[in-house]
Amino acid sequence: MTGRAGLICLSSVVTAGMILRCDQIGCRSFWLDEAYSWTMATRFSLREIVLRTANDFHPPLYYIVLKCWIAIVDDSEVAQRSLSVLFDLLTMVCLYQFCCDAFAAKKGSCNDENVESRRSVGCLAAAFYAVNAIHIHWSVETRMYSMASFLAVLSSWLLVRSISSAERQWWFAYVLSVTSLLYTHNYGLFTVFGQACFVVALLGKNLVTQPWKRYDVTTRGSDLSNSLVSMVTAAIVICVSFLPWLSILFKQTEQAHAGYWIPKFEWWTIPKTWVDLLIHEDKPVEFRDSATTLTTSLVSLTVIFCFAWKVRTRGAVLLLAVIVSPIVCSAAISVIALPIITSKHYLTACGFFFCALAYVIRILLPRPVSNAAAGILIVNMLYVHLCYRDERQICENSGLRAAVLHLADHIQEGDSVAVANQGMLLTTRYYMSRMLRDSESKDVATAKLFYSVPLISWLGSALIDEKDRMSANELTLSNRKRVWVIGSTGDSPRGLDELPASTWAERSAVAFRSKYSFEGDIRLWLYMPRESS
Repeated sequence: MTGRAGLICLSSVVTAGMILRCDQIGCRSFWLDEAYSWTMATRFSLREIVLRTANDFHPPLYYIVLKCWIAIVDDSEVAQRSLSVLFDLLTMVCLYQFCCDAFAAKKGSCNDENVESRRSVGCLAAAFYAVNAIHIHWSVETRMYSMASFLAVLSSWLLVRSISSAERQWWFAYVLSVTSLLYTHNYGLFTVFGQACFVVALLGKNLVTQPWKRYDVTTRGSDLSNSLVSMVTAAIVICVSFLPWLSILFKQTEQAHAGYWIPKFEWWTIPKTWVDLLIHEDKPVEFRDSATTLTTSLVSLTVIFCFAWKVRTRGAVLLLAVIVSPIVCSAAISVIALPIITSKHYLTACGFFFCALAYVIRILLPRPVSNAAAGILIVNMLYVHLCYRDERQICENSGLRAAVLHLADHIQEGDSVAVANQGMLLTTRYYMSRMLRDSESKDVATAKLFYSVPLISWLGSALIDEKDRMSANELTLSNRKRVWVIGSTGDSPRGLDELPASTWAERSAVAFRSKYSFEGDIRLWLYMPRESS
């Protein structure tokens, strides 16, 4: 594949990935995590964002980037989600460039004899990433996962370039990308640990094989003492940069120990999670069986084994390290301390796996078999994505957005809005802020959470203050004549203990279907005091 053909192919892949991600990007209602991101980015200053994330489970950088993005673009669903789409498209480009450089037999640039093959591998890896159902799913969420994947791939590519070049600007870019990754998602530590293991192994190999020579880790035979100094300097800067966050990370770990939603680790957890990545965590009915899980896991292990056995470049060793490290580290922590394994946390490892898969298909298989395998896999991934989209009926199940839209059409001046489910408070406030933005004449109280609802750390309690809650006594004292209550048949079937039947009467109830199974149906009740009903 020539340079021009590679550019055209990559552009086509990125365009196809953008189309798949922008399709129905505004149909789904926001949910807790997305509303959490919006609240963090719009409600608080930069300083308070950092302080609030200390009571959460994620670093602050994504929220800061989102705050800047909203200030430039808008805070609509499409505008916020487009930031994640942008990072995902950039990840495809980085995967292509990573394959071009990592599999080079000599200097890590696209100018040696096997460059055409490496361009083909890069395009196929980007294509797998573009059509993968779970990457599409999380790339249209207002969350940090796409940004973390981009920074992980970018930093790995920059590490390859830094080692294969004597130019220090590559090391500067690498340090910047790694530091950004560590402040974007805590799981970035596992990718950085894999990169560190690769560097240590590379240095150790050179020390053992050429102990009498000056340390030479460049591929151009230059004085490697400079590269060693650059490596050590980069490591020190990264450690010092991350040091301020380390104490907060320990605090977040203690909060996770106190209570978290991830299920207990079992021997089947990793195979199941891996299949969730390659198919989808909310799999269509035809893919929900143990045979699919076992077969997919064995095929994936075979791909990794063949890749490790056949490929001898430095970049290939790095690729294996960043695939294996997140899996091994998270499994060890899940066994020793607390369960932390979910499919969305393996998105980066899955992206790197696509590089290994593309190499095995394009380089190790005969051309006819290679073309057939690539086509079958891409078509199958597209089929899974379309099955998921059709099964969930995303546009038909608008959930909480439809409930608040109904509320906006019927709410009157002096009405109160209460939420009976902690996981729905921030989302309700987001839609009320947008749909009632033009209704300035209406005296509508801010949506608040009932005191009877216990706060749970992983349901956004870091952003919920005392002023965000209400009781029936507060409603009585405020002389509100009508109260709208938003709840669900999922996590909170009713939760209306704050409104005793002796004083409040239910006047109407409307249900709205939600795409998210954990929410069930969204319910909107209207209550009025009995003396005025």
